Parts: sequence; C-alpha cells; structure tokens
Amino acid sequence: MQNEKLIDSLPLLNGLTKEDAAAVKDAVLSVVKEYFSGEVILAEECFSPSLLFVLEGRASVTVRREGKATLLNTLRTGDLFGAASLFGANGCYPTTVTAKGTTRCAVIGEETLVELIRRYPQVGINYIRFLSEKIRFLNERIDTLSGRNVESKLAKFLLQADGKGALHSHCNMSQLASALDVGRASLYRLLRKMEQNGLITFEGGIIQIVNKIEIERISKQ
Repeated sequence: MQNEKLIDSLPLLNGLTKEDAAAVKDAVLSVVKEYFSGEVILAEECFSPSLLFVLEGRASVTVRREGKATLLNTLRTGDLFGAASLFGANGCYPTTVTAKGTTRCAVIGEETLVELIRRYPQVGINYIRFLSEKIRFLNERIDTLSGRNVESKLAKFLLQADGKGALHSHCNMSQLASALDVGRASLYRLLRKMEQNGLITFEGGIIQIVNKIEIERISKQ
C-alpha cells in the first residue's frame, strides 16, 4: 500500500487516465530490488539498462576524479535515476550510485520502458520531459562549478598581483578575462559580487584587495 501511494509521484504517470496509470504502476512495481548500506546500485562496471525509482532509503551519487570520490548528489525516496544507462550506454555509466542504508528501488528495464512508451505515448512525453529537466539541472551544476573555478582563478590572480600595484585599465581587464577563459561581462559580474561581499574594492577599473584572508580561502577551492 505504501508503494502504491509513493508510486503516484512517478513522473512517467503524469497525464495518464486512471486505468492507464494503474497498468503502468503494475509494470513499474513488477521488479523491486533491495540494496544494503554500501552496496553499489549503479556503476560503470555494474549496471543493466534500467530506470530506477527510489521507494525507500537514500543513495549517494559520486564520480571519481584523480582517484578521489566526489559527491555529486544524494538520491532520496521518490527520486528517479539511471537514464544514462539506457539506449546505447554501451557498458559505460558516468557515476557510481551507492546505497546509504537499506534502499529499495523499483527497477524499470529498458525493454519494459520501451513497451510502456509504445502502449502509452504519454509515458514517452513524460520521459522526454524528465530528461529535459535533468539536462537543465546538469547545466546549472556546470555553471555553478565553472563559476567557482573562475572565482578561484581570479582570487589567485589577485593574490599574485597584490603588492605589485592595483590592477587597472580596460586593456588589463580584457587580458584577465581571456586568461580566465570568461567573457568580460561575466568577469565584471564576479568582481561586483566580490565587492558586494567586502572582499575587494572596484572603482574606475581599479581593483584592490580588502579581505585578503577570504581571498586566500577562495583561491584554494
């Protein structure tokens, strides 16, 4: 009964008639797997093409960079994941999903999903909508990470320039934007943000450090 109530939040069900939704729910709940704490649910070397819907528990999503696992996301009850394993993944899944405590998931295999889309076109529309939301989320994450990277680079540059005279002139700004691989408009927004946070002063194209301790912290991110 608990699964029946939770499954109503599955994005694939949006816009379906009561009868069609019931049929889709039966198909989704036909395969339910339980994973124990620390058990890998999905990974590059450990997956079958499937969408998974978290019925109970949590799971961490990590990626390995330079031998270190970096946490990207935490999946919770009601989350749908695994799309990257479908339709031509060729044995390559980009992240590792690991159970945090006992975690139960409904497993929607690729063949099952294809059959549901054939029978109920609205499921296909819902799946495309789900993927579009994922793309927007990933783009936001990329923007955030890129922004942090640029901010760190800028902080390092300011520390290197500290004591050598204030950075000034529009020509230097253009060179700095090029060195940071960012547009001048984005550079100016970042400088204004630093100024508003009391880290620097930025007037007439001249930059001076006000809070060196915080600038040093940012430079190490």
